[in-house]
Amino acid sequence: MSLIKFVSRAFGKHRSSSCSLKMAMFHIGRCGSTVVANMLSQHHNLFWANELYEPIFKQWDRLNPDFTQPGAMPVSPLEYLQRSLIKANGKTYGFEIKPYHFRLIGFPVEKYLEEIESMNFGHFILLDRKNKLRKIISSLKAKKTGVYHLKNGAKAKLEKIYIPIDNIQIDHESKSLLKYINDYCQDIELIKNLLKTKNHISLTYEEDIENNPLVAYSKICQFIEFKKIEPIISLVKTTPFPIRDLIENFEEVANCLENTPYKWMLED
Repeated sequence: MSLIKFVSRAFGKHRSSSCSLKMAMFHIGRCGSTVVANMLSQHHNLFWANELYEPIFKQWDRLNPDFTQPGAMPVSPLEYLQRSLIKANGKTYGFEIKPYHFRLIGFPVEKYLEEIESMNFGHFILLDRKNKLRKIISSLKAKKTGVYHLKNGAKAKLEKIYIPIDNIQIDHESKSLLKYINDYCQDIELIKNLLKTKNHISLTYEEDIENNPLVAYSKICQFIEFKKIEPIISLVKTTPFPIRDLIENFEEVANCLENTPYKWMLED
């Protein structure tokens, strides 16, 4: 038996089984996940662990602000999850994970999904953002300004973002614009295929969050058979501007995407 399976079975499975329901949300980031998670976490019978491994990544950031190679995990990824499960104390448990997190924790997504199923995770949420260019713009703006979220009532500030098409540094990686977009699409497609035979719901930022986050919230509540409360929408968009106004080197980006399937991403 592998060490991870031993940890899953011997260390925490009996304690984590006290959770009434366990779910995982997969997303690429900058896609409305936080506003939805904030609404879900307002429910009295739900414990939401947010991006589970983010505290570890932040620690790596403090030690090496520009890291692209992962540091050393303090414990196995599944043991870390088991410890988080205990905090739910019998409530429904949910957490988020991004495709690039699997690289950082050294765990293939296929194997990770198999392992958490053995820990009785039976509900999965896939949240996509169709316009991957806007995701990249949002990430670059957040990195530049340090403003990752805006509280409801605040006003977003327009700030042009330069996109270095050959060397973008976000998500603890350095890649070209086309490589990022390609990889995001492939990551989502892989997870979508892995979830086909599992109990899951697929959402998109454009259809379920952009105009009204309550749409995504309602669908998730129905999916997990939760009685809806009336949650507070705590956040507003950080980049609600025409895409041409957001990109400093718009023409360069447009030329890069001209003969690709992603040209439409330049449209509003």
